[in-house]
Amino acid sequence: MYKQVVELLEEAAISYTQYTHEPILDYETDRKIRERFKCPITGVKRND
Repeated sequence: MYKQVVELLEEAAISYTQYTHEPILDYETDRKIRERFKCPITGVKRND
């Protein structure tokens, strides 16, 4: 599927650069990133 998406981007002349990021593994980092980007939702959730 990834290869198909990249091929579609190339066909449409849309530039694409693959980026690998480190996962967020703790709540404090999650909170900082959420505030930095003003994002209400991230992949890390507490089960309180």
